[in-house]
Amino acid sequence: PRRRRRSRKEWKPLTIAWWNAQGLRNKIDAVDLTMKENQIDIFFISDTQIFKRPCIRGYDYTTATDSIMSTNDSRPVRGMGIFHRVSVKILSAMKYNVWFTVKDPETLRELLVHGCYWPVAGHETQLDAAREYTEYLDGLDRRMFKLILSGGDFNSRTGSYGDPTMNAEGWRLLDIISSRALQQVEEINQPIGGCTRRQVLHWRDGKITIQATSPDNLFATAQVRSMIRRADVLNNSKGSDHFPLIAKLTFLTQVDRLQSRHHRLDRREATLEICCAGTKRKKWRNIPREIVRAYDTLHNAYRQLRSKNGEQEELLEEISAAKERLRKITREEGNRRALQRKQILEYIQKDG
Repeated sequence: PRRRRRSRKEWKPLTIAWWNAQGLRNKIDAVDLTMKENQIDIFFISDTQIFKRPCIRGYDYTTATDSIMSTNDSRPVRGMGIFHRVSVKILSAMKYNVWFTVKDPETLRELLVHGCYWPVAGHETQLDAAREYTEYLDGLDRRMFKLILSGGDFNSRTGSYGDPTMNAEGWRLLDIISSRALQQVEEINQPIGGCTRRQVLHWRDGKITIQATSPDNLFATAQVRSMIRRADVLNNSKGSDHFPLIAKLTFLTQVDRLQSRHHRLDRREATLEICCAGTKRKKWRNIPREIVRAYDTLHNAYRQLRSKNGEQEELLEEISAAKERLRKITREEGNRRALQRKQILEYIQKDG
């Protein structure tokens, strides 16, 4: 029988993106290309306008809120969904707001992520969306959820991302986040995009102008803001008026991949390798202290490399030296035990 390939685990930073697709049916290939190019782990998409579940290789899709049929032209409208290759858990899926968590398996910290699609500015349902948002934030246990990242299409102009103008909805949104310990996250490192929406306007005299605004926004608590290494607007709208917002954090997650190379040494597997070395699949009952110390040195170096504490070149040199020392000690111990076993067998045969 053919052997099944085992899925290995790869540790990497977390990349999250938000985008108002204005219909996802004809944009699946563009979404797939964008996620692969930018190494996006979680892609929150609003205004999906689909009923069938889309499929992209390497990603799962979770429907947050279903699309509904429009009463005017009988087509699907609204709807929110999440493409993800890390484990996400939806806590609350409301009409205009979706809240889900991502867990760091090493430190067991939980990052609370928010995505939204609020109604157009000036519409009476804008107040309903803001009320949903504030009620959920006020009901949170801040001792449990200290890491909060909020983003999406708020349809509120707050004077960010290259759009200097503000409207009443923007002032209301800034008042909500400032009173709830959230901060606005603008472009951090590699600013590319600028405004998050570029709408084409056709005038009667034949001239075509583009109105650039930023109704999409990104907010975070102070701890999460310090973890963000990149935050900007992607410069490809993929057929929509809106441009995706992207944020790359140092919050480590676990990515399931087949046969992927990884800079992590699992303690149980490494201990079994050490136990089996030089003994032809026979485990050692007692592991020498020198081997345990060499393994601990290697494990700590891998941890520092993942958390980016220290110089990468020095850590790689330390890892290679620790690996060589571990191989040498293991080989010597295996040879010593093999020789001891050989002597015992010879003694038994001679005595017999």
